[in-house]
Amino acid sequence: MNENRPSCFGQDDCSSMALVSCPVKDECEVEALRNDLKYYQQELDKCRKLINKFQTIVKHAQAERSGVYFISGGSEIEKDGLPMYIEVCPGFGSDASAMYRKITHLSAPEY
Repeated sequence: MNENRPSCFGQDDCSSMALVSCPVKDECEVEALRNDLKYYQQELDKCRKLINKFQTIVKHAQAERSGVYFISGGSEIEKDGLPMYIEVCPGFGSDASAMYRKITHLSAPEY
């Protein structure tokens, strides 16, 4: 079990747990299982978000296979780390492209 989550599951006396106070062992086990379930649900949500990010990265990195749009060019990088213009191609092998222009500078406290 992960030590970061409160759980007294499997312990004879759960009164030593500061985060979980259960008057009866059975109630303590139920509360521990609820906490475990909540913890695993949070971890599962993190994994789902990470998988979605990786799917997007792979899909756009292999535009020739997936047929999705991709950035095919851009202007010089400015001091804020972004180009003023980028060229976007709607699909690999397409003769068409569109130019996009940055209309505002990066709005972060350090810029």
